[in-house]
Amino acid sequence: MLLNYGMVEATGSPESVITEEMIRNVYGVNARVTIDDEGIPQVIPINSVRRCGSGK
Repeated sequence: MLLNYGMVEATGSPESVITEEMIRNVYGVNARVTIDDEGIPQVIPINSVRRCGSGK
């Protein structure tokens, strides 16, 4: 389950919920998401897509 300000944004398995698109849309961060040998998503932040002071 992925929450956005306390609201459910997505449900499902970690690998189906923790995606680059979802991280960008919910958290405003470009990130690389890979799946490790045990099937656990690894999130590597790259940069923010939000402007400073915009609040979004």
